Amino acid sequence: MDVAGKMAEPPEGRMWWRHLLVASPIIILFSATRARAQREPTAEECHIAAHYSRPGQAVSLPAIRTLSRCRNDGPPALAALWSSPPSDTDALRALAGASFVLRDRRILDAAREAALKPNNSTGVRITAMITLARYLDSTLVVIQISPGAAQPATDGVADGTSPPVDGVQPLPPDARDRILEVLRRLEADPDPVIRATAEGLHRVLTPPRDPEVTQARRAAVPE
Repeated sequence: MDVAGKMAEPPEGRMWWRHLLVASPIIILFSATRARAQREPTAEECHIAAHYSRPGQAVSLPAIRTLSRCRNDGPPALAALWSSPPSDTDALRALAGASFVLRDRRILDAAREAALKPNNSTGVRITAMITLARYLDSTLVVIQISPGAAQPATDGVADGTSPPVDGVQPLPPDARDRILEVLRRLEADPDPVIRATAEGLHRVLTPPRDPEVTQARRAAVPE
């Protein structure tokens, strides 16, 4: 269950357009992917993964993915990476994926700061926003558009096949308010890409109460 509560799921095997963000570099889809159980790593494996995921060194992608299922070692290690985000695109996606799976207050706070920090790259800030948005609606599948290409903005660990894991410090009761507050602040960001992304995500996460308008924002992809 996501922070926003259980949502109605589309039919098995179907994918729906959740919302198309006009003038924004991302597309959001509404996914029906089912989670699969993952093997729990041992305490030693988690400790080793944390060691090989320290900021300032070549980050191990398998180590980051392992941390997504480490309730004790995972949160501080992933939070540290958000404080000093990797420049490598694959490592950044892996960080987003692991952060989506492992639900912990420290990761939430670090991702919020990463999204708000103006010195971070636009890619890091967008990835942090997407991670936060998926806390509120785990069915969101976000595709980040770059010139001439479209690619997933998060790592495969967060594609819905890994069930969420609660960290030692679970997400706070006001997590939704904290995340929406970040998006509202970023709607006034000097970077036009950040503004457009924040506005689009905010619209998706706070749909209008009018059911006719809500339905108009969803259109089934033709079979």
